[in-house]
This record gives sequence, structure tokens and C-alpha cells, in this order.
Amino acid sequence: LVQSLYMQALLQLGAANEPGQPSRVDILGARQTIDMLTVIGEKTKGNLTDAEDKLTQSALFEVRMAFLDMTQALARQAAQKGAPGAPGASGGPSIVR
Repeated sequence: LVQSLYMQALLQLGAANEPGQPSRVDILGARQTIDMLTVIGEKTKGNLTDAEDKLTQSALFEVRMAFLDMTQALARQAAQKGAPGAPGASGGPSIVR
């Protein structure tokens, strides 16, 4: 379950796209998936083997960092588009929702 949600979050953050196409980002879906992983981590605390706990914590860390990177990239892209005379950031990620 953790691995499935981990992969889903990465896909929602634009980790996979068709060649030549810009990344499609579902930031709200990614946030919900990360929240679900967080709940799983909290509710299973103390009931996991060391390997399961390490997997859960590693997955959470990686998707949180990817989420942070993506939100910062989208903020930079929005700032560039909003600046007078600044070139648009074509080819960057686009938000699905």
C-alpha cells in the first residue's frame, strides 16, 4: 500500500510524462496522497517492523521533498509569467487542477 501511494504521489507530481510533452501536475491530488501516507505512518506507529517503518518514512520524506520542489518550481514559473517583460516559462510543468 505504501509503495502504491508513493508511486501515485510521484506521478501526480509529474514524475512521468510522455516524451516531448510537458509534465502534468495534480498538486491537490499529490497533497491528498501525501496526507494519506502520513495518516498511515501515524496509525501504524509502533506496529511495523524496522524495514516497514523505514520504507514508510523514506517514502514520506521523498514525496514531501518532491512536493516542495514542485511547488517552488510552480511559484517561480508564476513569478516569471507575472513579471513585466519577463519571458514565459514554456515547457515547464502545468497544473491539472
